[in-house]
Formats: sequence, structure tokens, C-alpha cells
Amino acid sequence: MCLFSVIIPSYNRAKLIEKTLYSVLKQDFQDYEIIIVDDGSTDNTIEILKQYQKFIRILQQENQGPGAARNLGIQQSKGHYIAFLDSDDQWFPWTLATYEKLIYEYQEPSFICGRFINTQIGETEPIFSKTVVNSKHYGDFYDCSEFLFYSFTTSSVVIKKQILRDVQGFSQIRSNYEDMDLWLRLGTAPGFVMIESPLLCIRWFHDHNICLSPVHNRQGIQLIVEAEKQGQYPGGSQRKSDRRAKICALLRVASVTFVREGKIQDAMYIYAQTFVWQLQLGRVRYLVGLPLITLIKIGGQIIDHLFLRKLKFFSGN
Repeated sequence: MCLFSVIIPSYNRAKLIEKTLYSVLKQDFQDYEIIIVDDGSTDNTIEILKQYQKFIRILQQENQGPGAARNLGIQQSKGHYIAFLDSDDQWFPWTLATYEKLIYEYQEPSFICGRFINTQIGETEPIFSKTVVNSKHYGDFYDCSEFLFYSFTTSSVVIKKQILRDVQGFSQIRSNYEDMDLWLRLGTAPGFVMIESPLLCIRWFHDHNICLSPVHNRQGIQLIVEAEKQGQYPGGSQRKSDRRAKICALLRVASVTFVREGKIQDAMYIYAQTFVWQLQLGRVRYLVGLPLITLIKIGGQIIDHLFLRKLKFFSGN
């Protein structure tokens, strides 16, 4: 057994996977295994990975999405903790060493996460130096009153394997927000640590990021709303306030983003589905503000449409 199983799901990442893999191989802490789950790639990802066979285990499956790929990796893993890394992200050399330090300092918490930085592919890779480890420990994820969902990413998380098995891993429904659904299902797992510094991950943005898919975003939000309504998240009525505060904070951000992107129907779905929860939490500013910014957005769209019609009329088109 090793301390960490590093699980990397991959789909058509031939151009990026080596950089991701190299960031693991140069870790300061070396007690780990690397499992790469190829999710039915149709490019030459497998050929590239075979060059590193002495360092990694390669698992293959038909294309089922990242949740199913990660779950296969969990099933086949040997580590005490699971560390996730997406195939278009990178770690810093100190990432696993930071996790290892806090695992022993806090006596094996269930769930540890850290901060990351977003960088666009094509930009110069940022250079950072390791800083002093600064962290906060909570009884569980629900105990943390801060809004954390966008403070960490799947590639900056480690979770005790037995806890992951207890909650049956990731949802295998093809959607975004499957990671946030998992964090909510880990809500009462004992011991949650948020690493404030150092940064642990570089998340690269590019045209093929699945997080840019509007269909997957909508499905993911519906997954979380329905799971809460059906009582699928832990804590029962005793932790309802803590749990819904997290869910509502996540969905407030999502709804405002949808309005700004012109996805009014999706924003209104969130607003309607969570109205009572938001009201119970006293989020009056949101309940008043979202309809206002939606009306402003719709007004702007109408003006743009009328302007284009006039332009076409005067141009003779």
C-alpha cells in the first residue's frame, strides 16, 4: 500500500497529458502510484502513455465521462488516500508533500482541499515559489461557513479512499458539477481541511474544457437540486441549514453567471427551485437582485435586436 493513489481520467488529451504526468513525476513526496484511466480516447493518447508504462498503470474503458473514469480508478487503487488530477491540469512539486504533512498533523482527516490558479493555454506558465503551509481544520465540510466551491477544484483535492467508497464515489451521470455533488455527499465525513497556502494546482483553460458545456452545466445543477429535494445528501434535518447554505451559495453564483451569459431560462430554473431555501436563509438581496439584473439583460438583448434590424434595413440587407 502507498499513501496516495493519483487518479487521472483522460479523454483525447494527447497534446496535454505529458505535461500533466510530468508534474506528478517531479513531486517532492514520492510514496504514490499513478493510475491513468483512458475514457475511450480516439486520438493517440494511449500511444503516448505507453512510453511511461514503468511509472504508471493504464486502465481503459469505453467513453462514459470523467465521473465513471475516476470511479474505475478508485476501484483499482492501492493508496490510503485518493488524489485527483485532471489530464489538462498540473501540480506544483510540493503538492503531495503538503497533503502528506496535513494528513499527519490533523490525524487523517477525510477530506483535504487546496487553492489553485487558472491559466489560459497559450499563456506563459506561471512561476511560483513554495510558501509556508497555512491551513484551517473543521469538524466536517458542512462546518465550514466560508463559501468554498470555487476556491478549490477536483485537481486540488485528496480524500480518504474508504470514505469515497462509503459514498460510492462520483455520480456517473454525464454532467458538470459532479465534483460539487460529491463534496456535498462528503458533507459530514469527519475532518475537513482547507489549505490556504501554498497554491497546489494550475488549472488550464482551453476550447475543449467540459466546464464550458451549457448542457452539462444545466444537468449538473438539476442533479444537485433534485438530490437535495430527495434527501440524498447527509446530515438530515439537523444539518439542513448548513447544507442548504452551501447549496444556495453555489447556485446563486451559477444563476448570476447564467444571466450574464444570456442563459435566462437556466437562471430562472435555479431561482424558482431554490426560492424558498434562499428566503429561509435570508438572502433577500439575491431574491430581489436576480430578477432586476435579468430584466436589464433582457432589455439589452431587445435593444441589440432592434438595432440590428435597423442596421439591416438601412443597409438594404
